[in-house]
Amino acid sequence: MSSKMDIRTDEKTPLTTRKHIFKDIILTITTILICMAEGVELYLPGVISQDISCTLELSHTQTGLVECSIYMGSTVAGFTCNSIVRHFGCRLPLLASCYLSIFSTLISVFSGNFAALVATRIFIGLCVGVNLTTNGLFMSERLINTNLYEWMAFITSASFCVGAGWVALLAHLFLERVGWKYFLLITSIPLFIPPILIIHTVFSEPCAGPSTAAGNGIDTITTDSEIDKVPKRKDGSFLKSMATFSKLTYFAAVLSLAAELHAGSTVIFLPHLIKKYNTLQTLGNTTSKNSCSTNIHGSQFLILAGVNFGAVMLGKITGYLLYTKVPFKYSLFIAGVFSATSYSVFLVTYKIEWVSMAFSIIKFVFGICSCQLRLLRHNAALFHEGELVRSCSFITAAAQVGLFMGTLFTGLTTPLVTTTVCLVASLTEFILGFVMKLEK
Repeated sequence: MSSKMDIRTDEKTPLTTRKHIFKDIILTITTILICMAEGVELYLPGVISQDISCTLELSHTQTGLVECSIYMGSTVAGFTCNSIVRHFGCRLPLLASCYLSIFSTLISVFSGNFAALVATRIFIGLCVGVNLTTNGLFMSERLINTNLYEWMAFITSASFCVGAGWVALLAHLFLERVGWKYFLLITSIPLFIPPILIIHTVFSEPCAGPSTAAGNGIDTITTDSEIDKVPKRKDGSFLKSMATFSKLTYFAAVLSLAAELHAGSTVIFLPHLIKKYNTLQTLGNTTSKNSCSTNIHGSQFLILAGVNFGAVMLGKITGYLLYTKVPFKYSLFIAGVFSATSYSVFLVTYKIEWVSMAFSIIKFVFGICSCQLRLLRHNAALFHEGELVRSCSFITAAAQVGLFMGTLFTGLTTPLVTTTVCLVASLTEFILGFVMKLEK
């Protein structure tokens, strides 16, 4: 067991040569761009789905399926990525997913019907799901100066919400001018091309591969001597009651599912409520709730950018600063209480000012928890390197299940049903702090 636990510290020591510093910088740029592209793809449905619905004259159910199709694909990828990395390592699947994302986006541009569009979006979801797992593994295996690991994990987590804000900003500038088809060409494709070139040139050698990344199952730490060898946070508190690999993995998976179910659903829930607000404002002029005139438009895209980037980024910075200073259960308490309170607003009013403020609070506390989960999810020092693939894949799959469920409720049901489901999921975060007994 000790050999597993010490693999990173024995084989990877901080180096300061120019070559190694250069590689770490390039690795940082690569992971940032890929994470931004992931954020763009996963937040894209909230930006273009209403425009697609008008252009293709889709029904409410069809529009909902278009919105949640990418999350269906990412969920499947989360469950299969463990086997993929076991056989091919992380470099080849990461490269393939980047190539196939570009290819699928190009097909989406020329898809002229509902079925083809859903199929391409599901396939893009598969690629994004593979990216979500392999990108972090790629970073954890190749980062030379492991003292920078927590900083790198924060940077990649923050880059994801930069992508979410970036796609909303691009929509404000270009969507109404070029239409949703050509808009797809300027979103994620420019972000995927540089990482592909970098991986081919700078990181041409394969990752550690199946022999070290596959793992031999879930190892449970049971003795006091083994627990003493488990790396702890700087304050030494987290793993006192979470010393087993399986317990830590299951906790992170359940929390990821609950958090993504309610906060992840805001990807399309916020645009839906803005459209509902627009509909109520123009009720005297139009009776069709699907009228294109009530779609999210103009400066309203900046609301999406402010909530999905500004509020989440502020939360992630706060989460990073609190990671080693405040017990994690307090973050869960805050997230649960504030999220539940904010969702209650939607039971009373759809005014855009109140909706924007409520979602900003939801995304802020989500940013705190998601940053800390990111630090956990790819942390080889906690999961040990042999089982990092298994744990990362399982937690990613759980998060994508939550995201798919949240968007499915949002796309196919009423705002009242969605609000109720999100209330339950947000309260689950609060309860987890008690059930898991994270701290003494």
